[in-house]
Amino acid sequence: ALLQWSYEGKSSSPGSSAPALPDNWAFVLPVKVGDQVEADLGGAFFSATVTKVLPGGQGYDVQFFDGDQESGMDRSMLKLMYGSPSVPTDCFGIHFDNPVGLAAGMDKKGENVPNWESLGFGWMEIGGITLHGQDGNPKPRMFRSTKHSALINRMGFNNPGSEQMVENLAKQKSKKWASIPVGVNLGKSKITPNEEAEHDYAGTMERLWEFADLFVVNVSSPNTPNLRELQAGSELDRNQTACIEVNSRNAQAEDGGPKPLQVKLSQ
Repeated sequence: ALLQWSYEGKSSSPGSSAPALPDNWAFVLPVKVGDQVEADLGGAFFSATVTKVLPGGQGYDVQFFDGDQESGMDRSMLKLMYGSPSVPTDCFGIHFDNPVGLAAGMDKKGENVPNWESLGFGWMEIGGITLHGQDGNPKPRMFRSTKHSALINRMGFNNPGSEQMVENLAKQKSKKWASIPVGVNLGKSKITPNEEAEHDYAGTMERLWEFADLFVVNVSSPNTPNLRELQAGSELDRNQTACIEVNSRNAQAEDGGPKPLQVKLSQ
């Protein structure tokens, strides 16, 4: 990255080179711990706090922020480097700045909800999340196929469960939330028999309703025994009926409309 720094009227040389990692960068300027400095990154200005002065006054380390939390600078830089052009799309009654979304399976615990848009995604899915927490399949469960330039995963819906996810997402939302639509991918707990699957899906949806802009009922994973049997007509109807009831009841309680409910299928 190329940066130009200023401090009390003094500036680094224009176009001075800096390491690519944004957390701690060193520059030769007369500063002390606690001083505020400003970076100009391609016309975008960011503030930073000096956290350490290097020996002999030869430079300093800084910690970035943009007003909401310390990782704000990281997100702003990512947007500059990887942000997507706006491709406005309206679907299911939701506006998407662009139609490319992050599929479920990447942010299983919802730990990076506000960050994915900085990589150019127009929406994202959290999960898959099951009613009960589970460890997933035994390790090793991810394999690289060099011949096919591919990764094979047999994760098995590893996730902390819906109750813990409420705590995780509430904590995240109290700090910073995504400005793009957030979907929640609903999976079935391995300990729940197929005959009771609707309670599993609907129970998770009930707990996480407030955090989602849309829901995806996942009956396609090959890594949960017999899950795809839920794609059969009567089985799917039973699951969808239970989820629709939860959706309608919560929408009425908030005087709003129901949230889009999608189904993930496999052949």
